[in-house]
Amino acid sequence: MSGLERRRAAGVLLIVTSVIWLHEWMPALFVAAFVVWAVVHHRLEGEFGDGLLRWWRRVWPPPAVVLVPLLLAGTLGYSLSTVSTRGKILPVTLNVIALSLVVLGGWWRRARHQRAGDFLEHNRSAALRLLESREPA
Repeated sequence: MSGLERRRAAGVLLIVTSVIWLHEWMPALFVAAFVVWAVVHHRLEGEFGDGLLRWWRRVWPPPAVVLVPLLLAGTLGYSLSTVSTRGKILPVTLNVIALSLVVLGGWWRRARHQRAGDFLEHNRSAALRLLESREPA
């Protein structure tokens, strides 16, 4: 997983966490997004839309220098809020996972491959012992 892919995944987790945190405001946000789309969708077609798309590709995903402080601030903000612990678990966990993706790289992929390799090695050894025990003497 490249640095760009890790930052993209962390950015998506940051957005998902923010949306989960703002779930009470989702209906109002959907209405606002629809109104904004209705007003500007004609402007987003053509040259202006192409320029906007080029701009978006330049700024997304955000660089690690921007993403790490946002994730740290989000984690701290969610953990210090007055919401019940049950309501804090998912946002804090998603932010910590996103932070670990950016800082530690693709640790989960390496861990998954390591576990799969250990599993296959163990099963191969067990299968060989089983075959050896069944061979006639």
